[in-house]
Amino acid sequence: QYQLNRAKYYLSQDELKTAIAATEKIMMDSPLYMDAQFLKGVLQYRSGFPDQGILTITSALDELEKKAPKRELRSVAALTLARLQFQTGDYKGAFRTYLKIDKNHPEWPQAMIEQAWAQILSGDFEGAAGNMFSLHTDFFKNTFAPESYIVRTVGYLNLCQFGDGARVVQDLKRRYTPVQQRLEAYKTSHKSE
Repeated sequence: QYQLNRAKYYLSQDELKTAIAATEKIMMDSPLYMDAQFLKGVLQYRSGFPDQGILTITSALDELEKKAPKRELRSVAALTLARLQFQTGDYKGAFRTYLKIDKNHPEWPQAMIEQAWAQILSGDFEGAAGNMFSLHTDFFKNTFAPESYIVRTVGYLNLCQFGDGARVVQDLKRRYTPVQQRLEAYKTSHKSE
């Protein structure tokens, strides 16, 4: 725990090499080894070594899937890895990694939106539109996901389904205009001085 805390402290001080060194002092038999490997991958990516960071996080995620599939760190590692893959242009890899996030994880709806962007950028417009359709069912009625309507519309436009795209924009307006009005009213009534 001490070495992991040191790594986090040095990360907060932007001393990335020292932070990486601290993660490397955590032994494989430690219960915090996977946490350290995940953090090390993030630090490597941030240090300008994206390929190393992605490999380290991939390795940590593989181990988590084998040894601790129920740990929250598995979903966090999958989400982080998918985002790094997306940033480096590996859209198909990102799509596959987003699928590893536990459906019970609080970031799952956001991850599905990001996954759909990966699908759009890899040319799977129909899949992206279809995935967003599931976020628009009653099961997710309490989920704040306006971006999902944009993704679905972009998917439809790329499929030349302009009528469907227009309908989705109308659904977006119908669902979120009242929310926007309440936010504007709150902003007007709570001006800070």
